[in-house]
Amino acid sequence: MLSIADPLKKILKPGPQGRPDSLAFRLHRQITMVGLLAGSLLVTSRQYFGDPIKCIQRDDVPPALLETYCWVYATFTVPSAFELQVGVQVPQPGVDRSNDERAYHQYYQWVAIVLALQGLVFYLPWAIWGGLEHGLLSSLVSRQKHGKEASIVDYLRLHQGAHQSYFWNYLICESLNFINVLVQFQITNVFLDGSFTPLGSNYISYIRGNLEVDPLLRLFPRMSKCIFHRFGSSGDVQKLDALCILPLNILHEKIYIALWFWYILLAVLSAFLLAYHCVSGCHTCSERDAPMQEGFSPPSGCQDGYNRPWTTTRGLVLAGIPRQQPGRPLLPRGG
Repeated sequence: MLSIADPLKKILKPGPQGRPDSLAFRLHRQITMVGLLAGSLLVTSRQYFGDPIKCIQRDDVPPALLETYCWVYATFTVPSAFELQVGVQVPQPGVDRSNDERAYHQYYQWVAIVLALQGLVFYLPWAIWGGLEHGLLSSLVSRQKHGKEASIVDYLRLHQGAHQSYFWNYLICESLNFINVLVQFQITNVFLDGSFTPLGSNYISYIRGNLEVDPLLRLFPRMSKCIFHRFGSSGDVQKLDALCILPLNILHEKIYIALWFWYILLAVLSAFLLAYHCVSGCHTCSERDAPMQEGFSPPSGCQDGYNRPWTTTRGLVLAGIPRQQPGRPLLPRGG
């Protein structure tokens, strides 16, 4: 398990000092991205789950050939068989003699790739913000580390009102976080053939006893069927029925039910944080209403303006500059 966690340690580290960060970015680029990449790595770890597919049949078809065929062409279950009694009417849930009604599970071999790609997409808004930020705060932090706080004061006085685009670029990138989680939810739904959207609500109904069949078992069956066609000794086409075990679905079901609830929570939190930052960033204590005075003393009604990172555009800039001493602001107030 340590071998899986090692590649993710660097991602969990905080963002570069001197780039304004927020809870929204950390939720997307750290928790969500790491979770998706960890899921992708687990799916591909044969040391924990063995081969991704194992098929059994009574004919003389080589097992490796049959398993490769069923892996490439996907396996299927019979939806009506989930309603039948296991051990009496059917051998396993979703497995029946009838092949007229089929539900193919074509997602199975692509889960690891899709999870990895989705994880990388959750990093994009942060990467875009890094490009738009142009290293402004890194430069200011570097000056502060070298004791050049006076130059920071001079810079902010000289460029008063010149950072409006900086603030709006940040809001745009944070908006991308919110849009991205909605898009990823829809992409996952398409990937699972429309079964992802109702997955969480159906699972809750199943726990409450309102549904008889586990929706996770219906979407992620442990055993499925595969039909292999070949020429017989007389030249006629023979149809071979095989049963295939899908061990990775034990993991898939847990990943996707967790993603359903996490995407919902993440969308709500992202929307709330975006609205909060937008409203507080456009607060009446803006740079136009709070002109820089000697010593940067804020006007009446905005006495804590420079200690709240989202109050003004200039406050957004100062949010990324660490304080040298606890409780001591970087810029002195006028008195």
